[in-house]
Amino acid sequence: MSEVPVPQYHRVKQALLREIESSDYAPDEPFITTREVCSRFGVSTTTAVRALDDLVREGVLVRKRGRGTFVTDKRQVRESIPSRNTRTLGCIFSGLQGRHMSEMLSGIESVCREAGYRVLLFDSAESAEKEAHNLQRALDAEVSGLIVCPVDGYSNSTHFNKLLERGLPLVMVDRYYPGLVTDVVVPDNFAIGYQLTDYLIGKGHRYIATLWGDTQCTSVQDRLSGYRRALQEHGLPIIPELAALISYEKLPERKRSELLQSWLEAPHRPSAFLCVNGYVMALLVKDLIHLGVNLSEEEAVLAGMDDVGPHDLLPFATIAAVLPSYEMGSKAMHLLLDHIERGEETRHILRHIVLPIDVSIKDLKPVHLQARAAKGARADH
Repeated sequence: MSEVPVPQYHRVKQALLREIESSDYAPDEPFITTREVCSRFGVSTTTAVRALDDLVREGVLVRKRGRGTFVTDKRQVRESIPSRNTRTLGCIFSGLQGRHMSEMLSGIESVCREAGYRVLLFDSAESAEKEAHNLQRALDAEVSGLIVCPVDGYSNSTHFNKLLERGLPLVMVDRYYPGLVTDVVVPDNFAIGYQLTDYLIGKGHRYIATLWGDTQCTSVQDRLSGYRRALQEHGLPIIPELAALISYEKLPERKRSELLQSWLEAPHRPSAFLCVNGYVMALLVKDLIHLGVNLSEEEAVLAGMDDVGPHDLLPFATIAAVLPSYEMGSKAMHLLLDHIERGEETRHILRHIVLPIDVSIKDLKPVHLQARAAKGARADH
């Protein structure tokens, strides 16, 4: 991935701002011309004009027809130079699908509206490359700060560190980079894995399979840690095949079918399936039906580690964690605004906020899972 550069016109503008701040320009004193900007900074006329135009738009400079560009009153200059150039904030999300994302965005937007900021929203569409591009777009828009829900994996750490080195306020929400020094707002993902597994064990389940979507992110890794801890505290074995952090969602259909078949025929056949979210659960139900499993007559339990999915976690889930989505967005925005408005006071204050989760339990008849070849399905996997 390429570096995320500071736009050339932005460097010129910041240099001119520092000069205005440190020099004693009298009101209505002529300022540097476009030609002089080109000569001093070695930039094109287009770059020089853009830098000067921004300063005029912000009230730092004023143009007078037939006379040129002038510095405004010093007091007005100080009042008009913000830490960034607009009351605009950037919001870069790994994706925009589902209720969880929309509720987080609602929490963000409500705080922004009250504070008099506007939000630019960027969709990374689960792509690290698009996320890096969105970071550049946010820089180009000269946002005052960023809230980011990062995509799976940690490939953009260099980009994020560059932003922090430039002093851009940044808050990560839902998941985060462990090595990045920034504020974080997340649900209690460890508790999700622990509490759901503990509940299932309490209902008599010894073998609980886990099914994942993304795998290289803190939310999933923390949930897996909670799952393992609950098994350990109850003295139950951790079966590697059932606890493996692999993406069921990204497996081809044939591989998913083979995996389920092997589980259902194993001595440690799971009696409960713990799905990372409703999307994975919906996929699991479809695959089980394809295998010929009659979900209304057999015996097993489906559980969701959050209530995010294409449906209301399906009628098959007996237990699901409920995420504090709106509060996550609201809290993240309050942290970001605090950094922006207090500036240097908060530069070395880092907050890692873990919000409690709720658990929804449905009194549903369990179903027994048994592998049968579906009509037209091959039996030789």
